[in-house]
Amino acid sequence: CWRLIVVAIVVLPLLWLVDRYLILFAPLLIALLLTGLLAPALRWALALRLNRTLATLVVLIAGLAVVGGILTLVINQLIDGFDDLRNSAEAGVLRIEDWLRGPPLNLSDADLQAAITQGQAWLNENTRQLTQAGLSAVTGTVQFLTGFILVLVITFFFLRDGRRIWTYLVGLLPERARASMAYAGDGAWRTLSGFVRATLLVAFIDAAGIGLGLAILQVPLAVPLAALVFLGAFVPIVGAFVSGSVAVLVALVDTPAEGVLQGGGVIKALLVLGLILLVQQVEGNVLQPVIRARR
Repeated sequence: CWRLIVVAIVVLPLLWLVDRYLILFAPLLIALLLTGLLAPALRWALALRLNRTLATLVVLIAGLAVVGGILTLVINQLIDGFDDLRNSAEAGVLRIEDWLRGPPLNLSDADLQAAITQGQAWLNENTRQLTQAGLSAVTGTVQFLTGFILVLVITFFFLRDGRRIWTYLVGLLPERARASMAYAGDGAWRTLSGFVRATLLVAFIDAAGIGLGLAILQVPLAVPLAALVFLGAFVPIVGAFVSGSVAVLVALVDTPAEGVLQGGGVIKALLVLGLILLVQQVEGNVLQPVIRARR
């Protein structure tokens, strides 16, 4: 018990510092993850007998190019399909209005207009709060750019001089504690690196499975949605939920047509939801335990 108390005395102030200076600690943690992901690529580059600094720059730029390529693909596909998606969304809204007018709700046009009026009134009343939220978003964007630059700089030095930095930090400890701390640190680093690489592989399989299923179900924007699933897999808890929700929403508002697979609607959305749940269950209960166990 007294050891738990000592650990709490050390950990709680540390957590307070992390929360207080998150703009510094978050880039540090993200850089650690990226270093674990890019370390194998750096070893391959060093095997080509490149200078270590040059090899680090090449690996870092290549990693940025891959992420930038994925984001560019998503954005371009969304821009190309925006008009069709907007038309589908408008048709979907009309279908929802027709459903609200029918049983079991049987809402009248006056009821729908009253709901719209209430929504507009709420929007007018909360304009100030929404404006403040917009200003907070601008501030958040500045912090994001600052953090992004810090991540790049820290990742570069972790890749190039990570071993030297760790050796220096261990050397600051009392001599009798150095060997055990070095051993623990090496084990923790192997675990972290394996976790990041396993997450990358699982994310790729997840995106490939969902993307193939969306293509079979003839859901619009299947490729960018699959790329969004791939990126969302790296965001814990909410990433898979958000990316899956977007795919279901696109299937729901797609233009209706004859045949289940030819248009959108509730049935298509339920099929997409079932696909996503199936892939994520297989990924979470079969693939992740097997892949992570071998890392």
